[in-house]
Amino acid sequence: MYHLLPEAAFSSFLAVSPEWRGQGVSRALHAVRLHEVRDSGLGGLFADSVFAGRQPAEDREAEARTGTDAVIRRRALHALGYRTVDVPYWQPVGGPDGGPLADLDLLYQPLDGAGTVQTALAASTLRHYWSTWLGASRARQEAEALAERAGTYTLRLLPAVETPGYWQVPDTQRHLR
Repeated sequence: MYHLLPEAAFSSFLAVSPEWRGQGVSRALHAVRLHEVRDSGLGGLFADSVFAGRQPAEDREAEARTGTDAVIRRRALHALGYRTVDVPYWQPVGGPDGGPLADLDLLYQPLDGAGTVQTALAASTLRHYWSTWLGASRARQEAEALAERAGTYTLRLLPAVETPGYWQVPDTQRHLR
């Protein structure tokens, strides 16, 4: 499931049942998505994905019971061409007590193979994507907050198996960045 938005696309889910894994099914499905993204005149495809190093143990255990694994998923996303956007990212709702989900990273697959993405493109795409469940006003606030946290016009793209630098500093020092 993915969404063609005004400036870029956003992938919500791509899953292949265990018995079909390793046979090129996800690569074929992803190729169709990329073709549609290109034909729509969009520059790339965003997604978010759990980073195993920040995933609570109970969530890892629950995933394992369903036959999925965050480490394997991120390797697969990297192989498909996604890269981690080097920005402090969290999904606004769904975490403990309705707070943000902070075990996710924002990913992006630029169709031109660039090593960066514009902060404005990421914020605008997320604003459109989040509007469906947050409403326009809250989605705009959250997207503006993401752009402010970025602190730059251009964001580096890292290997999809990595997490942004923000998460690599101790909790006590994050507020200083």
